Formats: sequence, C-alpha cells, structure tokens
Amino acid sequence: LLGCNVVSEVHITRKQYLDGSIPTGFQRTAIVGTDGDIPFGDRRIHIRQISIEEDSCREVSDRGHVRTFRTDRLGMPLIETVTDPDMKTPAEAMAVGQILRHLTRVSGLVRTGSGAGRQDVNVSVTGGTRIEIKGVSSLRAIPRLTHNEALRQRTLVGIKGELARRGVTADSISEKGYDVTPIVRGTECKFIQKAIGKGASVMAIPLSGFQGLLEAQTQPRTSFLKEFSDRIRVIACIDDLPNLALSTQDVPTLSSGEWDRVSKACGVGLDVPVIVVWGRKQDVETAVKEIAIRAREATEGVPQETRQALDDGTNGFERILPGADRMYPDTDLPPIRLEDDRVQAIRDALPRRPWEREARLLEMGVGEDLAARLSRHRAWSLFSHLLPRLQETGSLKP
Repeated sequence: LLGCNVVSEVHITRKQYLDGSIPTGFQRTAIVGTDGDIPFGDRRIHIRQISIEEDSCREVSDRGHVRTFRTDRLGMPLIETVTDPDMKTPAEAMAVGQILRHLTRVSGLVRTGSGAGRQDVNVSVTGGTRIEIKGVSSLRAIPRLTHNEALRQRTLVGIKGELARRGVTADSISEKGYDVTPIVRGTECKFIQKAIGKGASVMAIPLSGFQGLLEAQTQPRTSFLKEFSDRIRVIACIDDLPNLALSTQDVPTLSSGEWDRVSKACGVGLDVPVIVVWGRKQDVETAVKEIAIRAREATEGVPQETRQALDDGTNGFERILPGADRMYPDTDLPPIRLEDDRVQAIRDALPRRPWEREARLLEMGVGEDLAARLSRHRAWSLFSHLLPRLQETGSLKP
C-alpha cells in the first residue's frame, strides 16, 4: 500500500534496550520494505522504510532507583512506518500522520481507536538537530508538540550563540561540586529542610557565564533550568520535585544570607548562578556531574535526546538519543525468504488506497465531503457491494 520495494529476505536484527522495558535487553526488529511514497497535496512524501518489531513493556512507575513495568504488551508485533523529513510545518506533520492512519485502516488488519497507533515525532530546526519525541498517542497532539519543540530548539541555538559571545566553552565549565550541607542545615526552606532531616547531602555547582540564561523560556511555562532538573530526575534518580534550587531565581528557596555563604563556598560572586541539589550522597554527586554535562552541551546548541511528550503539549528529557551502534544482526534467527509469488499475490489483492477511492467517488459525482469520509470508512466494502445496483438505478454515474 505504501509503494515500497519489498525485500527478498527479512533479516532479524537486535536493537539494544537497557532501560528494563525488554527483559532480554534487546528488541527484535526487521525491515520489510524501503523507498515508498504517498501523495500529499501537490507533492509526495517519501517513505524511508517499513519494519516489523516487537513491543516492549509498559512503564507504570519510576520512583528513585525502582522502575515498574507491566508485561501485557511485551512481544506484540508492531508495524513501524518511517518517513523522510518532508514535512515543513507542525500542521503538515499531523496531516501526513492522518494519511498513514487512513492507509492502514483500509487494510482491515489493524486495531483502531485511541492508543492503537503511536507516533515518534522527529523535529529539527535550522542550526538544531534531530530530536525524537517518543510515543505520541494522538495525532491531534502533534502540531502543538512540534511547535513547542521547534521553539525550544530555537531558544537553545540562541543560548549557544550568547555563550560563545561571552567566551564560555565546554572546557571552561568545571564539574566540581561543593558540599554545602553545613551551610544550609538550619535553613527555613521546607523541602531542603525536610531532605536534610532524612539524611540528605546538599551540594552546589556554580555556572559562570550563564547569568540570565537559565531563566530563558524554552517552551510555554518552561525555562532552560528545567532541562537540568529533568536530567537530574532521570539520570541521578532524584525525582522528588523540586530537585534543585537556583541562586538567581525569583522563587524563594534559601535566604539571601544562605545564598551569600553558598556563593562564597563556591568561590564566586553573587552574580554567578549557583545550582544547589540535595539527596543521597551518591545521587547528588551524579547530579552535579550531570549538571556540568548539560551545561557543556549548551555550548554546542541542541543535544541529541529522546524526549517524552507531556500532556500540556511540552516535552521533557527521557534519555540520550542512542546511535546506530546499538543495532546488530540476530545470529540466532535465520533470514526469512519472501517468495515472489507470495508478494505478488498480496499485491494483486490490495484494496484501493484512500486517495484512489476518493478520486473514484468524485468521478461518480459524490460530493467532496462525503467522498472524503466514505473513502476511509469501514462501510466502503458495503458500498462496493451495492455499487452495481446504485449505478443501475442511476443514483451514481457509472
């Protein structure tokens, strides 16, 4: 249906997944076809490949160092369709998704309804990089998610330029943290006070040259500082929010006197932003290093990440975008030959594509709105069955 070149042999590969969602540590996946296309207005959208792969477990909770999954969808077969980056606007991204949705439905072989399909939306802007937003369950959510991610990348590109103007480089950013637990032990900041009462350590890391940048808006109701908070939450497993405090932030946290003493402990002036984190000693040390890593990435622009779609149309950090090295052949499974006769038999039995159905209906004098709806409706088979009788009675043009 996608017009792809079907492979003569299906080769099973393994894709590493080390987050616990697949107990084997890898996902089996295989390319079935390449180089197809679908019509979109006055141009065509290139289909890079179509694959079959196994689904992973569903994450139901992630607290601290404990992650819980449900295995009810583990191993279920998924069909993955990958387009080229041919969509230029958020609205076009959704519209192409709708075409692919309607195309799969005419097969009569897929589930329908909310959650039956999931989109991985890849977004990039000039000067940015490819960011993958995982598991978008609704096509209607794509325009806002895409717009907000483009806004985020534009802001990060601007931050990169400002850091370069200020002479801040990756090498100039230190990952040294300072233990400030004794300084803030008597603080009136309730969440830090509560953490210290449970035995938490508190560390600070200054970010010279980042004055005014951590507060920059990256997405609606979201500042650049959240990028650091997300990294700490996911990688250092400090997920009780808030999980950090910023010396130059308007939100009340430590007192001015405490921030003064923290800045002196870090050896910087009050104008230099200082991030304070708290939690288990080992987690806090990891957090400080991760803050330095994210700050260094800011000098490069947009880091390559896989991000999570949030309900408000924004997105958050999920994991570092993996490279091609994580995929390798599955040596336990032989190639599966696709016989030409079998492929041709399937090709000969294909249903009309939605756009072909719509064009045929318009030729028969059906109105545009009804033609568009009927071309993708499950009642098409009934209409096809009744068509000869409708033409005999003169209700439709032959």
